[in-house]
Parts: sequence; structure tokens; C-alpha cells
Amino acid sequence: MRLDDRVGFLCIVRYTSLIFVCMALFGVTGNLQAEEPAMRLIDWEENQFSATAGMTAGKIDFEFDMPSQRVNWNAARWSWAEFSETRDLSSFKGVEITVETARPRNDAGVYLAIREDDGTWYYHPWAAQLAAEGRNTYTALFRDFHVTEWVSPPKGRHFDDNNRLDLDKINAVAIGVINPLGIGKVSFSIHALNLICAEEIEVPPTAAAVSGNFYKKNHTANIPAGLFGSFNLRGGSTAKYRLAQDRRIHHTGVSGGPVFGNEITHMMINAVGDRMHPSPRLRNANWEEISRNYGRSYGEKSRESEFTAYVEYWNEPYLNWANRNRANFIPRFYDVSRAKEGGPVHIQHDGSEAPYLRWTKDFDAPPWQWTSRRDWRRGRDSQGQTLSPVHAPPGSGMNHLYGGAWQPHFHPPEDVPDGETYTVNSRELTAFTPWHIYDETQFTYWSGKGQLKLYIEPMLAFGEALKEADPEAVYMVGWGFRPSEDHWAAWDMLFRPVIDAAIHIAEGVVDHDYGGDPRRLAANYEVVTHYGMTEHDKWLYSYNTETAMGSDPQAYPEADVVSGGTMADIAKRMWTSRKILHALRYVPDKARSFAHFGHGGGWFSDSGEGVALMCLRNLRGRMLHVENDDPDFYIVAAIDGTDPLNPRPADMPKGLELVVAVLNDHLEERNLELTITAPAGTAFSDVIIREPQINDDKQVMAESNITADSETEHRFVRKMPARHMLVLTLPLQGTPNDSRSVVDHQFFGGEVLQRVSHNNDGVFPIAVDTDVLNRASHARLRFVAEHLVDGAGVVVINGNEYPLPSAIGPENSPYIREVILDKEHLAAENSVVFKVTEARFAGYLTASASLIVTTGLAE
Repeated sequence: MRLDDRVGFLCIVRYTSLIFVCMALFGVTGNLQAEEPAMRLIDWEENQFSATAGMTAGKIDFEFDMPSQRVNWNAARWSWAEFSETRDLSSFKGVEITVETARPRNDAGVYLAIREDDGTWYYHPWAAQLAAEGRNTYTALFRDFHVTEWVSPPKGRHFDDNNRLDLDKINAVAIGVINPLGIGKVSFSIHALNLICAEEIEVPPTAAAVSGNFYKKNHTANIPAGLFGSFNLRGGSTAKYRLAQDRRIHHTGVSGGPVFGNEITHMMINAVGDRMHPSPRLRNANWEEISRNYGRSYGEKSRESEFTAYVEYWNEPYLNWANRNRANFIPRFYDVSRAKEGGPVHIQHDGSEAPYLRWTKDFDAPPWQWTSRRDWRRGRDSQGQTLSPVHAPPGSGMNHLYGGAWQPHFHPPEDVPDGETYTVNSRELTAFTPWHIYDETQFTYWSGKGQLKLYIEPMLAFGEALKEADPEAVYMVGWGFRPSEDHWAAWDMLFRPVIDAAIHIAEGVVDHDYGGDPRRLAANYEVVTHYGMTEHDKWLYSYNTETAMGSDPQAYPEADVVSGGTMADIAKRMWTSRKILHALRYVPDKARSFAHFGHGGGWFSDSGEGVALMCLRNLRGRMLHVENDDPDFYIVAAIDGTDPLNPRPADMPKGLELVVAVLNDHLEERNLELTITAPAGTAFSDVIIREPQINDDKQVMAESNITADSETEHRFVRKMPARHMLVLTLPLQGTPNDSRSVVDHQFFGGEVLQRVSHNNDGVFPIAVDTDVLNRASHARLRFVAEHLVDGAGVVVINGNEYPLPSAIGPENSPYIREVILDKEHLAAENSVVFKVTEARFAGYLTASASLIVTTGLAE
């Protein structure tokens, strides 16, 4: 039987005798007289893989030459094969991969990708591992495949119009490695790629309940209204969507502001300094006095305001300070007279050394090649004037600061060596190489350690003066992108040193989040808070001051082309609602703002993100406890009208509303059975349902009404499509009695970012408050992980072993995971140890671990 025939045969019998067929296919024959071969994903003798090391004895050999030094996280190498025709894999749940290597390693894994007919690639990170010598078999489930954002194999794309893996339309497969760490050659052989039959298992409904009890997560009792925030949206958007947070940038970093909010938008974030302006540390010998005076002035004005001042020190210093415009590498800010090849760099106005910065004329010396060979050099005319004198393209309108205009047509051709002449526009010029500055730690587009001094010193001068003048001002520091970037290199190089320096004045850490999996940011927040508590005994909040589904074109130039139309709007609505509701489910005590960015083109649209925000317009106020054991159903409840910082606006009905937001984040539809109980002292009669809907090929918010089952309880039953959101509003009569609350108390311990392998456990000693422990009703372990595949991990808590759920996110994306614990297994001092189950597993990263103890919830 040919492969195509077997696939068709299985699809036909799937709903009649699936178990029988699977037994035959995989050799579990029982009384059967013949054994069928396993169902193969691809016949690689008929469908040739590109760029392989060869095929021997029924196996296919691969060798991938990875970078010799560290580069950006999306360093990918692929070999791919086209199917002879489109195949339907919807009758299968995944692929078994049998791999063999003679060069075991824990630092690289095998990636498996499949391609839809529309060209979209989906992949499973570390689908097979290379930790053990010899032949081993691993499982890659289709539920764990992700769209290949910025790591796509050739002949395809990374953006999916319908945001869904269509298993019935697969036309290619790819094998590869993604690794930025400079690991050389990765070699292995694949003996089998066998499809795994999908069992016909009836999934029980998700049973959840809004108990009517108030809920507090650590010290947070209200929905953090700043998660409904904005930056650079069209006028009127903050009022239209009831956005509690907005943002302004004071570009120079030494003047302007502060700007304050209003009754609807009480949280106005002021960014002091912009990415295209150089650090104040370089620009003036009196930088410290200027920064202190500015901070003091800011604080004095904020102290007089009725609104709290939220101050972010510098917008995206990770980027143009070291990329494209390279604002902090302008040579005139440094003492060029002391330049020598590979030598240290000294600041011009005070002679102090700038750590990690080096002089060079050698194009190949910097570890990150930020420009072309032609643009590395310049030309002089007969009077000694340098044409195109600046070191990099200035930002728009910034020529005066950078030293001139960028005119690359005057740069010498590559075949003209230094000292020789060439002609441009009838002008004879002499080629030469100027001194350039580079950061010896910078391996990608974002800043290396060389920017720390230039950020920390003026940040402290401004921030200390600000807090002296107004201790109530909220001061935020950070680099304007994710701490987990490049597998936490951003944390090690930039975020942790800044937190350590600013911990006495900073309440928050700033990030920006463009594109990718919207759930990864919550995992970052766990690590930030974990570190703050264990290293400094301070709870740090996280402020996301720019966010959008579209990827950042500063990081990936091809991301500048973003899709439009209805399908893009649906994807943007999904991304926005998933980001907000996932954060509210898992980190309402850590996340403080999501500034949804931009308007027009492929950015924010009223029919995209706007639909999600309009559906969620009244999800505000005191949180209510939700009983829900399904980690991928996000159910959040609150009473709108109970947050004094976020009162209901005039265009909404007066009174209180019980609001329940529901999102099914499973990849398939699920049945929901939700019971809603009115808080003590209140009653309801009507239920208003808001959810996205397509009308005339446009996404809008639809609204419907039903009658509640009774005055104090309503049972809502619905089949929820994949990644669909709806919001239930129940107007309340009466005044809620908050005498009973359910509280989650979280306790951290141990170092962040522990690598767990077969020979190295992750150890997290965690102390739990005795009073909380004595009142505990429930307990669970929360951890953040990467590259944790099915069956690879266990955790041992005080000698009691629990299996770990997998955490298989897209590359560069950590996930939060939780394990329900027997509370009797906990003590005041707890040993929490993460282990690898078998030597054939390479291991995983445990970025954070904590114990969450619940009080106030009946058994």
C-alpha cells in the first residue's frame, strides 16, 4: 500500500474502527495475522530532502553548520522536502521521530516543521533531542506546533492569515536546527518519521464557577486597569475604549513634562528620553547636574498634581543607541586622539573610560556587523573635507546632532583601496577608513553591556532627584524590550544590572512587546518579580509601554510589511484578547500596563484590536474568585464600579456590573459550563453577552441579552470555538458584602534561570509563611520553563514527586506552568527540586519557581 493510499485509508476508517487500524499500523496485532508498517509522514526516497548529508541504510543523514559565534536567536538552518501532493493529516495527533547521533549534545535539538498549502510553516521546537548517543524515539504532538515567526524554512512564510494550523492541507516537511549560540556543526540521522493516530477521546466540558467571593492575588485586589492602555492611538481612542493608561515621550531626556492623566486615563506614563537621542552622559560635562535638576523639577510638579506621576527612563535605549542610527557611538563624543586598534574608548568631556567599547578600522572586528563594507569607509576631497561625515544614518531631523547628512553615494566602491582616488559627480575623492566604535559584547541588533554606564548613571541622577522631590512618583527603568530576549541574554547583560543599580528608587521594569506569542510576557514578569523579591526583598511591577501583534521592523526589517483586511483584524483581536486575559489570569499582581500601539496600516484598527477592547470595556474593578482548573481557559471576573481610580464613565449606565470575560485558548472548540453566583448582598436579573462577530466581511462587536436563571445564580453553557472570547455582564442590585475573600499568597526562592539537565538539578529552597500555611486550603507550584518536552521533567517537593507539564513554546518564548499540590506536602521550609527523568532528554530551563498557597477557599 502506497503512503498516500494509507493516509486516505486511515482517514476513511477513522470514525468506524480507528483503534483497530492504529493497532495494525503500529504492530500491536493481537489476533491479527499480518503486521502493517507504521504510517510514515514522508517517503524520503520519493520526496528528496534538500541539503542533506546523504542517505544510508534506510536512514537520512543531516548536518547543519551553525554560527561560529553567538548571533540573534533566530539563527536557523533547514532541510526540506516537498510532498508530491497535498496530504490530510487531521486523523493524526503528531509524529514519532527516531533519531541517532554519534555526537551527543545538550545545547541543540532537532526541529520539525510542516507547511500548509498557503505557504505557512509551523514547527515544533526540540521535537527530538540529541542528548544521548545511539538511537532514540521522541514524540512531537501537533498541538505543540507554532507558526515559524522569523525562523521559517525556505519556500514559505511565517504569517498565517487564519491563525490556525490546517492539518488537512499539508504539502511539505522540514528538518532543522535553530540555535544562536555559536555551536558549530550539528549532525544526526533520522531513521523514522511516523505519524501517530489520534484517539477518539471525548473531552469533558470545562466546568468553572464564579463563586461570588472577592479575590486577591498577593497584594492586588483590583483589575489593573492599565492593561487597557494606549500609545500613539488616534484621538478619542482613550475615551472610546475606556483606556486607563496613555503615554508621552519627552525626546531629549533633559526637558519637557510631566504630563498627567484624567478621570478616565489616570495613568499617564512619561518617557524621559527617546531612542534616537544620545545619552545625556555623553552630551555635556554637566550631565549630572542637568539630569538632577530635571528630575527635581519633574518631582516638584508631580507632587503638586492630584494624579500620580508615572515616569519611564528612556524610550527603547536597547535599539537606536546601538543599532541603525547608533546614537551613542557618535565619534565626536569620544576622544579620537587616543584611538588605537582594539583599544579602549574614553568619553571626550571627562576622559572616563566607556567599558566594553573599542576602537577599530577593521570591518570584521565587531561581533555584530551593523553596516555594509562600502558604508564602513568614506571619501575626502582635495581640501580634506569628508563627504557624508556621519558614522551612521541619523534619525529623522537629527542631522545637527549627528554631525551632518548621510550621503552613502559618496562612499568609496569596495574595489578602491584606502589612499586611492575615485570620482563621484565629477568630484575626485580619496578613499579612507575612519575610526569606528563598537561594543565587544554586542552580538545582535540590540544593545550590549557597553550601554550600561551610559544608561545607569543619568538614570540614577534623574531618578534619585525625582524621588527626593516626590516619593509617591512611580519610577520605571528598563530597556524597552523583553528581558527574555535571546534566551535571557537581555536579562543577563542589561536588565539585571539596571535593576541592581536602581532598586532603591524603581518600582517597575519597562518592556515593549511586538509580535510573537502573547503569553510569553507573563513569564517574563514572573522572573522580574522573583528576582526582586529574592535578591532585594522588593516586589517589582512590570510596565509594557508599547505592544502590538505586528513584529517590530526595527528588529526585523521585513516586518515593516504587515497584513490588512478582515483576517488580519481577526488575528489582531485574538492576539490582544489572549494577551490581556492570559495576564489577568496569571499575573494581575505583576502586570501594570499594556500600551496598545499605533493606528492605521497594519497596526491598531477599530475592527481589530478595537473589537477586543470594546468587548472588555467594563472588565474593571474588584476581582472575584474563579474556580477553574483548565489552564487554557482564561476566565476573569470583577465588579465594575468598585475601583476609585477607574470610575465608570458618563456614557455607561450608573451602578455596579458583575463582568465575566471568557476565552478558550485551546486549538479546538471546547464546551464550557460556567456557574456565576452573585456576591452576598446583591442580585441580578439580566445577562448581556458581548462577543466578536463578522458582519459584511468586517469584524464587529455583537451584543445579545438573556434572562438569568435566578436572582443569585446563573448557569452559562456554550460551545466555545478555538481562541474565541466573550464577555458576560450582569447588572447588580444591592451592595456587595466583601467580608469573605479568597487570597493567593506567592512565595519565591532560589536563583532565577537554572538550567536543568540529567546531571544538574534545579534547586529552589522556598520558605512559606507559617500563618498562611496553617490557613491554607489549596496549594500549587508555579514555574517558568523553556524547552520542556513531554515526559522530560519531574519536580520533587519535600520528597514528593510530581510530573511536570510540558512547556513547548515558540523559540525564544518562555511559558508559565502550574502543578496542583497536596497541601500536606508543604512545610515552612520547602525543598523544591526540578529533575530530568531520563538521560535521553537534554533538559530544560527553569527560569522561576514559586509556591502559591490559597487561603479563604472552602475545601
